[in-house]
Amino acid sequence: MKTKGMKSQESMFACEASPAFAQDSQPKNESVKYGFTRRLKMFSITKKCLTCALFSFLFLALCRPAHGIAGAPGTLCFDNDTPNHSADLYYLGQDGNLWAYQSGAPVQVTGLVKQGPAPQSTGIACYVNTIYNGNEVFYLTNVGGKFHIEQLYGSTFYPTDLTVAAGAIPVASGSPLVGYIDSVAKTDNVFFIGTDNFVHVLTWSAGKAWHEDTTLDNKSRPAASTSSGLSGHIRNATNSSQEIFYVGTNAHVYELWRWSSIDAWNWTDVTKDSGSNAVAESGSPLASGYDTVGNTDMVFYLSANQDVDALLFSTSGRWSGIDLTANTGGAKAASNSALNAVMHQEDGGIHSVYFEDPNQTVRSFYGVSQWPDTWIVGDIDPFQTYLKGTPQAIEPVYGANAGDDDAYVFGPNSSGTCDLYFVNSTGDTDITAYWGGTAPLCP
Repeated sequence: MKTKGMKSQESMFACEASPAFAQDSQPKNESVKYGFTRRLKMFSITKKCLTCALFSFLFLALCRPAHGIAGAPGTLCFDNDTPNHSADLYYLGQDGNLWAYQSGAPVQVTGLVKQGPAPQSTGIACYVNTIYNGNEVFYLTNVGGKFHIEQLYGSTFYPTDLTVAAGAIPVASGSPLVGYIDSVAKTDNVFFIGTDNFVHVLTWSAGKAWHEDTTLDNKSRPAASTSSGLSGHIRNATNSSQEIFYVGTNAHVYELWRWSSIDAWNWTDVTKDSGSNAVAESGSPLASGYDTVGNTDMVFYLSANQDVDALLFSTSGRWSGIDLTANTGGAKAASNSALNAVMHQEDGGIHSVYFEDPNQTVRSFYGVSQWPDTWIVGDIDPFQTYLKGTPQAIEPVYGANAGDDDAYVFGPNSSGTCDLYFVNSTGDTDITAYWGGTAPLCP
């Protein structure tokens, strides 16, 4: 549905009710499913060479093929915007508006004429729509006391209230947003938790306006718990698999999934299917990814005892669980920690999950594709710069220097609030001070 004066998504990109719970869980019987998370190459960065390293990153990024990326939930979102030749980092500013660093230049995204309304203090999803080669940003707004999904697209950040456009159910307060392009079905998909506590998806395709997917709405499925995390990914292959994970009212991790070529959703109680006794803590964040080297699907969560746990689905065709903290003897997570996962397909396949420990240090566990049950303790922040709320903010990008991981995080500033930092194993750089712009809203 288009409103008067609204530009169509096609033209912009060309220019530049609660289902009843039913016990019909559908474990996947195929031996292999697919999915992925964003991973970008970047040179190691020091304080003296942040700008030149960014240009090096852009050079590498532009040599990579464009693809749809799952937007990681959080108060930061990193997007390799190949159509506009920029590396974009979106964040919520202390002035209440959405801001971005585009190739190092601060840009105010909302609060200006012909731009979207101010966001709520909640998650952001961003990625490139490869159907029309335009960047997209999604966030929540408050419209008459109800939360709506706002979309900004194209280089001018043209706004659309997707909840109104799709006639969709309002969004639950604080719901994360997850989105990706399905290049097989040629659809744009944005997932959220509705006010009915069920997961919903808004879908767009060329010639068909944004709409709420009734196939999912009509599927009997377990409800999400209050303050549930949300994570998902897709692998755009011949037989793509769409995956969304959330925490149910019984503290189990659930998966909604379907093949792109088959318009039918299924659900799986992943905790039960794996035989794991480690239920998720209340409000646990989720992070997920697909290791294409090891053919292993992964979802990470925090258990009730603050351990970092993983659920793995491999070529065995079954889910299995592993307590990464206990398995490695590593640190527990902070009570307010969030999670982020990244898959390194080079180097024989390395997968990592990032979190914050009680000392506010960025920690990680990583493993190698060949041995999915073996994990090692990692540390992206050995200097312990006491970064605030880092895992909620952490957006890893891959460093070419000895397999180093780099990340954007929140850190303290002299005024007692916080700035955005770039961190790797060589140190950290205050990019708010370095590049300017409005300071971020602290997590």
